Parts: sequence; structure tokens; C-alpha cells
Amino acid sequence: MVKDSTGDQQGKEEITMKVQNSAEDAQQDGMQDAPVGGHAKGTKAASQGKPSNLMAYILLGLFILLIVIFVVGMLKFKQTSSEIKDLKDDVTKQLAKMKHELSAEMRNGHAQLLRGQTQIDNKIVTLSGDVGTIHTELNRGQVQVKNDIARLADQTRKSHADFWTKLSEMKENCHPRFECPEQWKLFSQKCYYFSPNSEDWSASQKFCSSKMSNLVVIDAIEEQGYLKQEIKATQHWIGLNESYIDGDWIWVDGTDYASSLQFWSAGEPRDIGSYETCAGMKSDGKWSVYSCSQKFNFICERPVSCYFK
Repeated sequence: MVKDSTGDQQGKEEITMKVQNSAEDAQQDGMQDAPVGGHAKGTKAASQGKPSNLMAYILLGLFILLIVIFVVGMLKFKQTSSEIKDLKDDVTKQLAKMKHELSAEMRNGHAQLLRGQTQIDNKIVTLSGDVGTIHTELNRGQVQVKNDIARLADQTRKSHADFWTKLSEMKENCHPRFECPEQWKLFSQKCYYFSPNSEDWSASQKFCSSKMSNLVVIDAIEEQGYLKQEIKATQHWIGLNESYIDGDWIWVDGTDYASSLQFWSAGEPRDIGSYETCAGMKSDGKWSVYSCSQKFNFICERPVSCYFK
């Protein structure tokens, strides 16, 4: 702490009063030491003692000044020392406070670090348990899948065995029966319809289509011979016509004409001009070219229906 100026002033005044009192005492001592003789002799002694007294006063004043300077310096030193001490105490307190706060923060940080480590350890333990559970479930699932595969394989083998058993029973107990619709005739696993009425070629094919069939496509000698016997000396349309685009002959079911058997009469197929040309069977069974607008009987053909008794 810094002392106030009132104390300093009082100290200076006390020193000044002491110096004045000392000067007065010295003057009185000089007057007492003077000889009690005549006036002249005292005057001479007084005149001789003046320089000595002046020098004494000057020295005394300098001494007093030095004392004052010393006292003031001591006071200033004491004041500065007190300020330094206060500053030192303040710095010590601040350092102690900072040390305390830093220690508290370090303790808090250490506590948080321990809590975080504890949480991480707990998470690791939890994850380890989850991994173990998942591994157990995975093993259980693998075992279940293996069991399901084995069961399905066993069921497949049983189903396969049952299928062949039933098929063997069908072969032993069931015999196929080939049938044709009413008014259709069976030959070589095919059904044929010989129309009693006559139509042009397009109408004949349309009728056959309505019965899930086509105009007959002849692809075997045996079939040609059978149809020849059944037409009974009348002309019939077959499923062969000439394309008006490129002039090629085509079968109604897409059978390749060039590679199939052909039973044309001599000189056929001939060119009959601008008419649309179609093929028909003559009474002798040979094929001939006619205008598609002519009306003949026709032959429809479809696969035979197979039934099991």
C-alpha cells in the first residue's frame, strides 16, 4: 500500500522544527561564550566570530538538507517497497488463482477422459456381445438353410419317384385313344374333313380356320393316295396358292414348297393369265391350276385329338 501525503508533510515539519531549535541553541551558546570585557573588545571578538558562525550555519544548513533528503528518500523507498510488496502479493495471488483454475480444468479434463474411456469400453463390450449374437444367429441360419435344402432335396426325390410311378401306372393302365370330331375322318394321326358343298378358295380356307384347321397340306405319298381315294371323282381345293407379289407357290401353314413333294398333272403349274391362281385336286388326284374365284369342294386338315382311357 502507498502512504498518503499527510504523513510525509508532518514528518517534514517535525524535522524543520528540530533544525530551527538546534540553530537557536547554538546561537545562545555563542553568546554565552563571549568575554565579559569592555565594549571594544567585545565588538572585535564579535566581528571575528561572524565568518565562523556563517560557515557553521551553512554547514548546518547543508547537514539539515542532507538529513531532509535522506528522510525523504527513506520515505520514498519505504513507499516503493510497500508498492512492490503489494504488487508481489497481487501477482502471487493471481498465480495461485491461475494454478488453482488450471488444476481444476486438468482434473475436469481427466475426469471427462476417464468417462469417455469408460463409455468406449462399454461400447466395445456391447459390440462384442452383438457380434457374438449375430454370429450365433448366422450359424443357426446356416444350419436351418442346410436343413431346408436337405428337406427340399428329399421332397424332390420323392416327387420324382412318385411321378415315374404314376407314369408307369399310366402306361400300364391307360391306352391312348385317337379321335376326330364328328364328320371328320381319321388317317395317320390326322383328321380330314371333305366338304359336301363347294366354295371359292378363300371361303374354303376361312371355313377350315373356323374349325381350328387349314386347307390340306400334302407332304407324303401315303397321304396323297388316301386323299385320291376319298375325293370320289370330284375336284377339291388344297392349301396351295400362288403369291401375287412374287409369283411363288406357298402352303397355307408355311411348309416350304420347293422342298416338299409335288403331284402336279403334266404341264402344270401353267399360267392362266391375270387371274389369281390356286391349286386343286382333279378327279384323278393330280394337282391342277385354277382361278381362285372358282367354286370347288375342299379338304380341311387338323391334328388328331389324343385321349387316355
